[in-house]
Amino acid sequence: MGRNTNFKQTQTLTFSCLQGLSLNVASILAALGLSACQTAASSLASAQPAKMHAASTTEACIAQMREAVRAATGRAVVLTALAFDNTDVLRITPAPLTGETGVQLDGRRYEQPHRFRLLKIDNSCAIKDERTELVRSLPACTCSAIPL
Repeated sequence: MGRNTNFKQTQTLTFSCLQGLSLNVASILAALGLSACQTAASSLASAQPAKMHAASTTEACIAQMREAVRAATGRAVVLTALAFDNTDVLRITPAPLTGETGVQLDGRRYEQPHRFRLLKIDNSCAIKDERTELVRSLPACTCSAIPL
């Protein structure tokens, strides 16, 4: 008896707009994934730079922003309601390097600041990681578009 060669060969693709969601090409999910990429791309086409107002920024919004930044940088961060107050840019600068005695080592920066942009997409706010182009929705936040 020979070996059974009746197995289904699969190929896995990763769609960059879905950030790591692997889909079996032979499945219906591939078509859905391509559709989702087109929808995401068309939504981003209408995205506008946005700002928040510190007085109306809630704790839930701050928590969503903090989680988005933590997921992107791999580090816990402290953010306040002033994070995007009257600007669409947030820069997270790495902590300075220190020597064995705890003294800051001057002139030693190996990592560039991590930049994020606040976007208004339709009636929602989102945060975009400029390194990876990943856009995360911020449903608890309210923001207003910055006129171009």
